[in-house]
Amino acid sequence: MRRGPATPGAATDAPAPLDLRLAPVLVAAWCGAAVLVAAAVPAATAAAGTAAVAAAVLLIAARGSRRSPRPPPCVPPSPAPRGAVLGTVAACAAVVALVGASVLTTGAVARAGPVPALVEDGGAARLTLVVTGQPRRAPPPDTSWGASAPPRWVVRARVVGVERSGGDVVPARTPVVVVGSAAWSALERGARVSALGRTEPTERADPARALVLTRGPPRVLAEPRGWSAAVAHLRGGLRTATAPLGQDAGALLPGLVVGDTSALTPSLEEAMRATGLTHLTAVSGANVALVLAAVTALAALAGLGRRVRVLVAGLALLAFAGLAGPDPSVLRAALTGAVGLVGVLAARRGAGLPALAAAGTVLLVADPWLSRSFGFALSMLATAALLLLARPWAIALAAWMPRPLAVALAVPLAAQAVCGPVILLLDDGVPALAVLANLLAAPVVGPSTVLGLAATLTAPVWPPGAVGLAWAAGLGTGWIALLARAGAGAPVATLPWPGGLRGAVALAAATVLLVSGAPLAVQAVRGALSARPGRLSPWRPAVLAPTPAPGPAARPARARRRGSTRRRHRSSSSPARRASSRSAP
Repeated sequence: MRRGPATPGAATDAPAPLDLRLAPVLVAAWCGAAVLVAAAVPAATAAAGTAAVAAAVLLIAARGSRRSPRPPPCVPPSPAPRGAVLGTVAACAAVVALVGASVLTTGAVARAGPVPALVEDGGAARLTLVVTGQPRRAPPPDTSWGASAPPRWVVRARVVGVERSGGDVVPARTPVVVVGSAAWSALERGARVSALGRTEPTERADPARALVLTRGPPRVLAEPRGWSAAVAHLRGGLRTATAPLGQDAGALLPGLVVGDTSALTPSLEEAMRATGLTHLTAVSGANVALVLAAVTALAALAGLGRRVRVLVAGLALLAFAGLAGPDPSVLRAALTGAVGLVGVLAARRGAGLPALAAAGTVLLVADPWLSRSFGFALSMLATAALLLLARPWAIALAAWMPRPLAVALAVPLAAQAVCGPVILLLDDGVPALAVLANLLAAPVVGPSTVLGLAATLTAPVWPPGAVGLAWAAGLGTGWIALLARAGAGAPVATLPWPGGLRGAVALAAATVLLVSGAPLAVQAVRGALSARPGRLSPWRPAVLAPTPAPGPAARPARARRRGSTRRRHRSSSSPARRASSRSAP
């Protein structure tokens, strides 16, 4: 049978089949980590051991079921083979056991040393710390009398020594959270400092084992060395190159490129939050995608093969992750990009969901405390929304608007629809202008990120060139800051909505109803407009145009055969008619 020609674009618009085999493993790792990090040591040990035994038993049962004889042909096959189901359950139990082992190992290291005793006593001591995170501005404290409190900064660090009364230093390896004055904002990762502080306990589900409230500025004992020193030099060069820019544009560019938010003012941070643009100040999968796309394009222009391009992109990914720092958001983005590169190397279509599930599982095993991080949840949900919803929504919107505009609109719509309930757990109200702000900011995010990264790499060798690149990138960040401040000042910047878990569940239910009811509403509008073609306006989309009457090519085959028979009959009888007419008197 002969088939008609393929419809243009059908191959590209056809959705890839969903591969959900690793989704249960990710869910098991997430739930197991969320429970185990808050459990006591005996309970976590018992849970990890039980999961390991269950995984071994289920794996043996799965291998035995695969060796069993096949059912006869008359028996209908089951929807899922027993061996596959048992193997999936065994993988879930195994990953829970790995998460439990990671929790116990990390907890044992953190509980060792003198810091837990200091936390129990609640006394002050001089600590030697190594900075491990980017300093961030702490929220201002509530002052009922209206007085302005001095700004406070929060820094992730690791206690490597505790000084005793006699002057001896006891070694330690305990992660802590330091709260200090503005002097802590100038520290770089890898710096070794000494500070006097009072320790307080933290929640069991927090990866930091103590909260250190410092007294006075830190005393720098050693500057960063090795790779940390090189990263600090590059980040400092970017800040120097952005100094001639305006306050908002110059402060936002380091955050857009490497996640450095130390120069952001509280007013700009609040404006970015109110308009749903806060994700632009943290390194995410979008930054990684832009860097990998730029490196891959340059490698393709150089004539390198696919495998070499993937290798070069992998090296660039490692360098960018080291430049941005070992924050959880950077690790999530880097690992997702690495798994994506593996999928590209394997040339498998539709490998986005398995890559996301594998990246999330590996991250949860390496750092189980991510399971209680809102940033981790938002990152995973946003990536899943882009993989599952952005493409079909863009195809549906392309019937109403140009395709590039449909794609640009579908991306923030999908991310906001999925992440909205989680964001509601953090802030009251729903950002009404988040989709519009992200749509207007999208065209400048890519060029500003690439130009800012080029300025970072150029600053050590050519400072004037770095200033020029930063100025070009600052045009985009200035536009983003203008959007944030204008949106935050709008009367409908935030829609009132109940907060807490009830509000999040209500918003999720409303989103599901809206998304599921949208196709029905479109069909109803299409039918109503098609029934009254005379009243349609000239700018109606083609998808709403009434179906034209069938032409000659659309008539049934029987009608075409009848028409051809009549034409042959008329053609065969025409000579006899002409002869009889000539012979008539």
